[in-house]
Amino acid sequence: MFIKKVFTLWFLLAVIVCSGFFLLANAPIQYAEKSNVSVPQPSNNELLGYIQQYQFLISEISHALRKENYSFQLDYGVLPNDKIELLVSLPDKADTSTKQKIEEIMLNVLKENNLNPVFFN
Repeated sequence: MFIKKVFTLWFLLAVIVCSGFFLLANAPIQYAEKSNVSVPQPSNNELLGYIQQYQFLISEISHALRKENYSFQLDYGVLPNDKIELLVSLPDKADTSTKQKIEEIMLNVLKENNLNPVFFN
């Protein structure tokens, strides 16, 4: 009888502790879900305008990087503050000097097209 009571108390204590860990582990997730701030999404017409406006730039950057024989994928995104983020995906083996050279090429293309690099990330 004593062993049964001890086992029951031990089992209840284990359930309470596990429940506490579960609730504490999920609290940050629940808080994050409640505090999501909505960011205004651009309309399709605005996105189409950005695509038409910057397609030449993407083409010129791609051409300049291909001329230097770099292996890459290039894309861009519109940030909420209306900055344009240029995204360059490189192979894993690319070192920092390669990344710096690519950044310099991109900045040169921006300057050649009279675009302010401050508006780009």
